[in-house]
Amino acid sequence: MGRVAVDIEPANLETLGHDWREMGSEMAPQTGLWLPFIEEGKNAVLIARVIKTGQAVGTVAVKWSGPTKRSRAFRYHLNQIFEEGARRIPVSYGLLVSEDFRGQGIATGLMTGVEEQAALRQQEVEHLALSVREDNEGAISLYKKLGYETLTPIRHTVPVEWIEEENRYRGKRVTSWIMTKAL
Repeated sequence: MGRVAVDIEPANLETLGHDWREMGSEMAPQTGLWLPFIEEGKNAVLIARVIKTGQAVGTVAVKWSGPTKRSRAFRYHLNQIFEEGARRIPVSYGLLVSEDFRGQGIATGLMTGVEEQAALRQQEVEHLALSVREDNEGAISLYKKLGYETLTPIRHTVPVEWIEEENRYRGKRVTSWIMTKAL
């Protein structure tokens, strides 16, 4: 497949769940949890769409107020590293590019979009942070190419399976790297 032209745009709140499911995003079951925060400006989601077809082929989410409360290890380490504390460090979540569209610069475009959104909040944002599983060499390489620095490993739980009747994920313990970038 040749390189495809995409637009990077803020997510449409009415179609976000469908877009995430179409791409196989692990965040799809959480759509209802994210929508109020997006509407309030606390979170943002970007979608990469093929210009010709409108198909959603990539996504990234950012939480402007730092790691979630469940990300205790992540929050702890950011508090140790930055004077302003974890609450002031936006965190990127859920970068995903559909398998058939990888290697075409879409992930780079999505992360650039996050940085552009952060620039609009310039007075509030000095760094961006993310965590990436230690076995995800492609993502680590991408983030380093984009100027992110590897800081420290953390052990935490990642979602494995959504349990609909309990409105939660079942997770497993993994090691991830915290990576940050000064803006």
